[in-house]
Amino acid sequence: MKKHLTDAEIRKIFTDPYSLKRGIKLWKDAEKRGEEFIKNIKEERKKLLERTT
Repeated sequence: MKKHLTDAEIRKIFTDPYSLKRGIKLWKDAEKRGEEFIKNIKEERKKLLERTT
């Protein structure tokens, strides 16, 4: 597997319903490696949740 995915590749993986299982596996693998985009997504989600409560 490639170490870095482009934005287009990431978007394709997460928007295709047939690749959801693959997307979940890629997400978990990237999370274990500490990928920056995963950290950014988590931080954005935390901020959004804090603003809505």
